[in-house]
Order: sequence, then structure tokens, then C-alpha cells
Amino acid sequence: MIDYNAYCEIKRLHKDESLTAAQIAGELGLTNQTVEKWVKKERYEERKKRIIPNVDKPQPNRNDLTLKQRDASHQASGSS
Repeated sequence: MIDYNAYCEIKRLHKDESLTAAQIAGELGLTNQTVEKWVKKERYEERKKRIIPNVDKPQPNRNDLTLKQRDASHQASGSS
């Protein structure tokens, strides 16, 4: 992911200096794919933050939770 300043430099080099994506990539030390992506974008967008689960707190197993819910509903209805 690039920052706003790098985005501005990519856009400037492409527009004002008429450099190709490969030339910009070489000058800035980026991949062609990254430069091509940002040249096409109309505006800079920060990367969306990923939510990383807390590894210190055990997460309930989805299947265990489903079984507990099923057992609780059977007990409430008097089923065996």
C-alpha cells in the first residue's frame, strides 16, 4: 500500500512528465502493477482496516454454539 504522497507523485509523473507505469515504477521502486492501479484511480483511498480477532481470547466454535443452542431448545420444549 502506498501513502498519499506516493500517490500524488505517481499522478504527477504520469500527467506532467508523461512517464509510463514502468518508468514510474522504476523511479519510485514500485511494481508496474501497483503504479498501473494508482494511475487509473481518480482519487486516493486508504486501505480498509482489517479486523483481526483477539488471539488471547478464545473464539467460540461455531459448531459448538449451534449444538448448545439446539440442546437448549430441546430441553425447553421437553424433547429428548
